[in-house]
Amino acid sequence: MRIVYSRLAINDIESTIRYIAEKLLNPTAADSFKRVVFENIERLKGSPHLGTRLPGFLCINDADFRKLVVGKHLIIYEVSDTEIRIKRVFSGRMDWIAILSDKQSDRNR
Repeated sequence: MRIVYSRLAINDIESTIRYIAEKLLNPTAADSFKRVVFENIERLKGSPHLGTRLPGFLCINDADFRKLVVGKHLIIYEVSDTEIRIKRVFSGRMDWIAILSDKQSDRNR
């Protein structure tokens, strides 16, 4: 199965790495975060339904949207027959449901 990253997911990962390295002054932890996130995303190739399915109100057209908890972060992804689409990577402290709900309502306007 192929893994595809959205621009938002790439931005989420890069900004988290930058925050940990520059604001928290911990480049070792930033490298560790990067390694752990990508290792867990790679695990999805063998077990795409590993994460918990998201509630229906966050999904479009019955798509299989899921979340995978990785430490203090959530990887939001969609599973299709041929690929896994990484949509977002959120800190667990963020109100990710509100963020995703806003994006879905924007699409319906």
